[in-house]
Amino acid sequence: MTNYLNKEDLQEKLKLSGRQAAAMFNIDGFPYIKIGKQKLVREDVLDQWLSDHMGEEIKLDYTKV
Repeated sequence: MTNYLNKEDLQEKLKLSGRQAAAMFNIDGFPYIKIGKQKLVREDVLDQWLSDHMGEEIKLDYTKV
């Protein structure tokens, strides 16, 4: 079964603040789906995205949060 994460799940999984987790969904190229107002990311796709960006600095844009 595919597991989808919302902002709160992402916050818990990555030990982020709520604001940081929300800003993750605004990163250009971040792999999420939007259903209504809710943004979700598949857990396996998130893990791959994080692996692909290992060693990079991820800049968060708080202006859209």
